[in-house]
Amino acid sequence: MQPNLSIGFPNREPEFDAYPGFVSPPKGYGEVAFYWWVGEKLTKERLLWQLEQLIDHHITGLQINYAHSDKGGDSFGLTYPSDPPLFSEDWWELFSWFAGKCGEHGITVSLSDYTLCSPGQGSYTDEILQENPSMAGGILKHVEWNIQDGNVDCSLPENTLSVIAYKISIYDAFTSDSTLQIDLFDMKRSDNLNLQVQLPDGEWKIVAVYYEDNPRSLDPMHPLAGAMVIKHFFQRFEERLSGIPNVKLGFFFSDELEFGIRGLLWNDDFLHAFKHRKGYDLLPELAGLFTDIGHRTTKIRLDYKDVMVAISEEHYFIPVFTWHQERGLIYGCDHGGRGKDVTEFGDYFRTQRWNQGPGCDQPELQCDLIKNKVASSIAHLYNRPRTWLEGYHSSGWSTNTAQLTEATFRNFASGHNLLSLHGLYYTTLGGWWEWAPPCNHFRMPYWPHMNSFLACSERLSYLLSQGVHACDVAILYPVASMEAGIEGEASVANSFALGEHLYKQGFDFDFMDFESLDRAEIEDGELRVAGEAYRVLILPAMRTLRYSTLLKALDFYKSGGIVIAFGALPVASDHAGNGDCKLNEKVFQLFGLSAKKAIELTEKFINENDAGGTAATVVSFKEVTDLISSSFPRDFVCLTELPENEFPYIMHRKIGYRDLYMVYGGAPKGAECFFRCHGLIELWNPWDGSVVEILPYRVTSEGTTILLPFEPEVAHLIVFREDNTLDVAKLLKSTPTLYPQPDFPLKDCIALDDYWEMELQPTLNNKFGDYRLPATEEMIGAEARHFRYALELTNNPGWEQSSFDDADWQKVTYGYGAYFYKLGPIPQDLCTNELERELASLRMIKQGDSILIGNQTFHWQPYEFSMRYGIEGDPGHQGYHGLKGKVTDQFIALGKPSINMTETDYITETDGEVYFLWSTFDAESEKTAALRISGNHPEKIWLNGSVIDIRETILPVQDSHNHVMFRYDKPGRSSIVFESESVPDDWQQNYPLAMSWYNKPGLFNYNVFPEAENLAGWYRFTAPPGLKSMEIVAFGSIEAWVDGIIQESLTLQKNEDGSITYQVTLAEKVELASLVAIRITYNNCHNAGAAIPEPIR
Repeated sequence: MQPNLSIGFPNREPEFDAYPGFVSPPKGYGEVAFYWWVGEKLTKERLLWQLEQLIDHHITGLQINYAHSDKGGDSFGLTYPSDPPLFSEDWWELFSWFAGKCGEHGITVSLSDYTLCSPGQGSYTDEILQENPSMAGGILKHVEWNIQDGNVDCSLPENTLSVIAYKISIYDAFTSDSTLQIDLFDMKRSDNLNLQVQLPDGEWKIVAVYYEDNPRSLDPMHPLAGAMVIKHFFQRFEERLSGIPNVKLGFFFSDELEFGIRGLLWNDDFLHAFKHRKGYDLLPELAGLFTDIGHRTTKIRLDYKDVMVAISEEHYFIPVFTWHQERGLIYGCDHGGRGKDVTEFGDYFRTQRWNQGPGCDQPELQCDLIKNKVASSIAHLYNRPRTWLEGYHSSGWSTNTAQLTEATFRNFASGHNLLSLHGLYYTTLGGWWEWAPPCNHFRMPYWPHMNSFLACSERLSYLLSQGVHACDVAILYPVASMEAGIEGEASVANSFALGEHLYKQGFDFDFMDFESLDRAEIEDGELRVAGEAYRVLILPAMRTLRYSTLLKALDFYKSGGIVIAFGALPVASDHAGNGDCKLNEKVFQLFGLSAKKAIELTEKFINENDAGGTAATVVSFKEVTDLISSSFPRDFVCLTELPENEFPYIMHRKIGYRDLYMVYGGAPKGAECFFRCHGLIELWNPWDGSVVEILPYRVTSEGTTILLPFEPEVAHLIVFREDNTLDVAKLLKSTPTLYPQPDFPLKDCIALDDYWEMELQPTLNNKFGDYRLPATEEMIGAEARHFRYALELTNNPGWEQSSFDDADWQKVTYGYGAYFYKLGPIPQDLCTNELERELASLRMIKQGDSILIGNQTFHWQPYEFSMRYGIEGDPGHQGYHGLKGKVTDQFIALGKPSINMTETDYITETDGEVYFLWSTFDAESEKTAALRISGNHPEKIWLNGSVIDIRETILPVQDSHNHVMFRYDKPGRSSIVFESESVPDDWQQNYPLAMSWYNKPGLFNYNVFPEAENLAGWYRFTAPPGLKSMEIVAFGSIEAWVDGIIQESLTLQKNEDGSITYQVTLAEKVELASLVAIRITYNNCHNAGAAIPEPIR
């Protein structure tokens, strides 16, 4: 039942007219953005500014999120701290204020439970456990002993529940004869857990089952589990927002729900509840949950899981669902297994039906069909209003609207209808904070133009939410096979692979849980449930199923339905376990052969009845599709042959008195597509809400064929509307009619085959320091950050000419330059004392210099980094999902990079393990220097040709140039600096996003060109059209050319770090792209990209 005053809930009435809402969607169908409130202090000024950027962009809701670190907690890491602290009074005041501001614009606000819901994370679940420790969960475990001589002497675990000895037969299987199993529980010593007993002769297996409490977990079977989560989390928001005008919660999202406990859940009430529901005592057969104890094993396992899941639903999932339903809120989810772990929470399908918006994530612009189908099937079969798409984390900063459109069309056509773009960041902290980037909203340069995409997705969300889904095929979701432990993994793999195959062949499908099958009505050879009407039921290699499933499948077959067993037939159920004569009888009635015979099949076996029913046992995917295709007209088929691996995404919904087909991708313009539908045909445009009529290409009694009017990149919304003038009887007697097809141009196209005018506009608003720190009141426009670079070795090389070919020049980034020369890796056995003496005596190295070691030639290579940012592309440990505003002080990294989820490690390279780093520093008249080493210590250090004791922190130095060399014998990260003794030990770096060494007073900078005078480097890059002026910051004096013409350079200021800011102004604006060449005569140790510490603007 649709709640009153709700937003985003669809209409499923048979006479509903969806067109007005398609043109102008009501509230509740726009994007619900994931808004990450981490990284910097939350302020009203900044929140209000960001809200202003979001207004009028078809955003329905903001789902506030908190990310987690990789330190502490019981999950992946503790939640990053909030400022103000999360759930503090200051935080609630800020949240309530912001919710009010959003409400003024019709935008809802709420908080995701991501990183907060798990026990051990220091949030509301821990509050619950502190208030009521009995709500912690427990799980069943077991131990086994094989006894050969009958003498039992063993120690039992604490909290042992049962101890049974089973006689093992000569067939190495447990006997089902109860006279050959002995309950040993009462034979243990009463004063301890020691078990000593003499068993009859023979081989025995003893199984002891016990439970283990986990105090840092939440038991979903506890009677108060859901109520307490509501009290400590959801209800707080309702109470805090009560009475604030215009405020509405609208949406909540559960992300990767984790109770801190998985497996066979147990609590003190379970035994009683089990007996009440199943009618027998579980305790004597508890061992069957872990090991085969005879033919009842399967029944015990299925019964246990049924009770465990049912209690979890009743005590946790249903109360949370009901709280949202009563308030007209949509509660969505993206949990760890995403439906592919079919037994997550015991039964993924059963537990996740208690969401108004079952969903999943699709990272990196993916469209994982199985994840989409599990989520949407839950929504279809339980009439849930929405299917929630979390897209598209980790797609990268280069993600554009064309990619977003393509990914969204694919995912919507395969089941989704509520879009959350993963990235809306409160801060990007000078370009150094991200969480599975990108930020998809106002930080993107195309944000002003993204309005059309969000309007399009809003229309699609609305339209694809209305009415009911329609498809012919139901694949049984194979939970029972996994629960029973009989070839469960194979059943799951087959169900998912078969679903993929069907969909790619044009057959849409739903996964179906056993309870939906139980409540389905059979009529006209269809399984009818929740508005769906399935003609085919597929059992995917299920060796185990619920007995009610088999009975309903048999009834369906007897009533003219199609039942397909793929790969195997059932051998066990919850009726009587394995070896059940009644089950075998029903299987034979249905499929016409036994499960044993089915294993021997090499091709399909068909069992038909007089009612038109078909039961098939098949061995290949092709047999499945061939059988379906030959049984009835397909709902949709692309008749045009497509390239291999190309297929259209298809979605059919019955919306009021219309049938909607969404067809996207795969099929080219003009492709013949058949639809099992008749009527007037319209093409609805999600970009502007317009509608045009389509003429059919061919009409038969079975349906209508049209020629797709657009290329695959266009989402075809093909709508059939009832046409009472259509004479189907006449069509039966006539030959197909071919109709002329009009052309549907998308828009007028302008050929850009000549020059055109453009304006380059700045798009990066740095008001809050999102792109560069410190923050500045400016819009950052076009910049040159990367250059083609060469060191000048001869006078007047002619490198200023635009015709010069610089393709083989080094590519450098502003701020990064060479401060060492590196030799290595070198095999350990080649590193002799003689080699060390030779290297330590070097007073000058030039790029490209080489040395012969043994019979191998090794080259000195520049080792580059930034004095501010460290190693390019590797700023050190950050945490999960990208940069976290941290710059490591360790600028030396040697070895082979090995990237993990939080940082880059360095491992031994195959070519060797020894490295030498060489450089110089100027002690600036000082006689001593302080040596600072952190991280991976070098094996040796040479200072001015002599080995030093690296344990010494104060060293004598020359008052000018000093030559240093480090030898490393193992990979890793480190830093080594020399600085004045006068530097205070407690000196702190206050400059944002910088190593401690950046502009540190008293630091002796490394210099690989100590003796060079008037050393110059050249930098070339292509400037965009319209170049009028440039601002250049450089360490040294500059000369600048544009297209080979020298330009006047004006010194604006000298900066504290020794750099100089120059202004280069051209006499005339350059209309086309131009080649800029800059020559810098260095004034200190900074070279290559380091000589340009800021981008050229």
